[in-house]
Amino acid sequence: MTHFVSKPFWRVTASLQHQGIVFQAHWRPAVQYCDDEHRCINVQAAQAVEQLCRQAGKATVCTVNETKGKALPPLPFDLGTLQQAASKRWGYSADKVLEIAQSLYEKHKATTYPRTDCGYLPVSMRADIPVVLNALSQSDPALQYVLAQLQPARISRVWNDAKITAHHAIIPTRHTPDLNAMNEAELNVYKLIRTHYLAQFLPDQEWDATEVFLDIGGQQFVAKGKVERVKGWSVLFVKHEDDPSVKEETENGLETGTETLPPLHEGGVCAIAEAKVVQLATSPPKPYTDGTLIAAMKNASSFITDPTLKKVLKENAGLGTEATRAGIITTLENRKLIVRQKKTLRATDTGCQLIDALPAACTDPGMTALWEQSLEQVALGHLSLDVFMQKQISWLSHLIKKGGE
Repeated sequence: MTHFVSKPFWRVTASLQHQGIVFQAHWRPAVQYCDDEHRCINVQAAQAVEQLCRQAGKATVCTVNETKGKALPPLPFDLGTLQQAASKRWGYSADKVLEIAQSLYEKHKATTYPRTDCGYLPVSMRADIPVVLNALSQSDPALQYVLAQLQPARISRVWNDAKITAHHAIIPTRHTPDLNAMNEAELNVYKLIRTHYLAQFLPDQEWDATEVFLDIGGQQFVAKGKVERVKGWSVLFVKHEDDPSVKEETENGLETGTETLPPLHEGGVCAIAEAKVVQLATSPPKPYTDGTLIAAMKNASSFITDPTLKKVLKENAGLGTEATRAGIITTLENRKLIVRQKKTLRATDTGCQLIDALPAACTDPGMTALWEQSLEQVALGHLSLDVFMQKQISWLSHLIKKGGE
């Protein structure tokens, strides 16, 4: 991020009108005008297309693609995904979320064991559904309207014995909690856990999506529309950024397509109400938050190119565990290697200097994969722990000797 240089690019948007409905279509520039991300970097070409739109006055429909889409209910949380959601919504640190989840489990008896890496539930727990829902009803009368819409007999993907690890997902317990005894942060996290559990008993969210390709003076434009048909589980979620049904815009400035399009058919003609060029700029990579750093640690394999090591790290759930990742972040803070700036985490000068000073092997996630691979051999009895430790000592001695040269 420190050395990032922002570069401009341009987007041409045409406001089209058909049957009294105004909608937006975006220019799809030819390859010679674009960078690797298909963003137009030729301002003269963009301005020429804008002028072309004004002169043409109309757009002709070339192709109409209509598809039906649906989204399954989001799974209940494991600790990592809970930390990600709470960080994104309220800026809570990973350590704070773990502390809250532990309090909800031990003190309030409101949610299940938090230090889990699993987002699924065993089939046997379906027998607890009526008791859990009744406890939720007793604890919060405001839920009556929502509970009346639930379909307790509905079987979502969450019920899967094959996906269960040492522990199942974090969900509300059979106990009726006292919500008044919770502080604000505890109540926030509890309601988040509760909502994801309740989502399992509502239908899938469904919509109709339309993608229309149009011709304006020989240039291709595209318009996208989306009409929700079944709200399903999404009725439980207020439109906050943690809502799984909320989609972000892409960096090239094109939205995923949520506006309503008029009925269109091939060969149809739309009037051009307006055309404009907008200058945008590339953005630097976003700094990590607790949530995105937890996600990166869980998916550390994505930072490795070697296919063998990538597979090992993916199978071993990345860097750290659900129970230790928050502590790792706290340790980095305590050692002044990272610092908090509002919701984000930034490397300090000391942290950067440390990374620069260390051998590349020490900062490569692939090394963790090698260690995990060796430890698996120890667990299987194919390698003794003494031999593993001796290899580490030899490797460290080599690095120290090399560093002193």
